[in-house]
Amino acid sequence: MVQETKSNIENSIHFVFVPVRNMERAVNFYSDILGLVIKSGPYGSLYNLDINSPNIVLDSNLEEDFEPCKHPLFSFKANNLEDAQAVIMNAGGKTRDIVSFGETSFFVFDDLDGNRIMIVNN
Repeated sequence: MVQETKSNIENSIHFVFVPVRNMERAVNFYSDILGLVIKSGPYGSLYNLDINSPNIVLDSNLEEDFEPCKHPLFSFKANNLEDAQAVIMNAGGKTRDIVSFGETSFFVFDDLDGNRIMIVNN
């Protein structure tokens, strides 16, 4: 028998924070690869990307010893991974090889600050 627990915490992700060193550069990169309209600056230390849930917030409230995340923070979906790799590379990101497991394929890329993100086929 499974015991039901009570919690006031919703079981969904509300925000994902991505640490960035240069907000304007990060806003341009993520807006470019996701095809988003860029909100006019000047930018503060937080920038909310206008995407479907969960919300992604670019965060330049960095501590002194900033280390980019070396494991994928989250994943985006794409129908064509080769085209997605080209978009990332054209925007200045660094992509890795496509990996396949059965019907699922993905690749990992580094954003301009070295944070790792994954793109998975649908």
